[in-house]
Amino acid sequence: MRSRAVPVASLAVLALVLVASALPGCGPKPAATVNGVTIAQAQVDSEIAAMKKEHPEIFKGANGQKMEEQFRKRIVDNLVTNVLVLQEAKAKGISVSDAEVEAKIKSMAHAYPSQAAFEAAMTKTGTSMAALRERLKTQALSQKLVSSVTAKVKVTDAEAKQYYLVNKEMFGGQPTLHVVAIKFGPTPADFKTAKKVAAQLKNVGPYMTAGASWIIKVMDRKAPAQQPYAAVKAQIVKILTEEKQVKAFNDWLQSLKKKANISQ
Repeated sequence: MRSRAVPVASLAVLALVLVASALPGCGPKPAATVNGVTIAQAQVDSEIAAMKKEHPEIFKGANGQKMEEQFRKRIVDNLVTNVLVLQEAKAKGISVSDAEVEAKIKSMAHAYPSQAAFEAAMTKTGTSMAALRERLKTQALSQKLVSSVTAKVKVTDAEAKQYYLVNKEMFGGQPTLHVVAIKFGPTPADFKTAKKVAAQLKNVGPYMTAGASWIIKVMDRKAPAQQPYAAVKAQIVKILTEEKQVKAFNDWLQSLKKKANISQ
């Protein structure tokens, strides 16, 4: 069976924070610079501090330092990607309005009993509302840029059919059961009667629920039928489209990084 790429967050780059510009060489040594844009070490420290506050157990023990180093590298890589995404979005004329950002915040707040509870939850994770707005703006820009980069991705009928043939076991359907249920009354006497009947039927046990006693017997079992290609084509096309979109965006991003002036 072929391996499948797993789309991440609807193909959007998960932005950590919006990177601010600064003059190279000013202040403490930066975590990285990307096409003249400085990623301050303080930004990385802030993300690590937030992670330690929310999941302190990750950074304890013998592997704590190693885990922190791995997370720092990942954060810097994400921040570098953020800068490139923002620069490319600007170059392509892609923008996100304040209204779009506020709509996303309202959608997130619906999971909480009140706006105050939502803001308190953000504060607990070390995220201010201002930082959240910038983060959501970057994510929205990323999503729009991904859509632009992967707009020409197509899946042919031949590709979908080939996927179906190679992965037929994925589309085997469910087995069919023929079940007979006999209902008795809810009293102990009814259950006693059910036990007698069950003994006569053999290999069937009675069951009691709040309102009745039951005998349930499987009379017939049919193996799962193979779903035809036409019935699962849309599902296959969706799978392959997402795989191609992930590859197209990753290839584009790697090409962008090769052309960029990045120092870490």
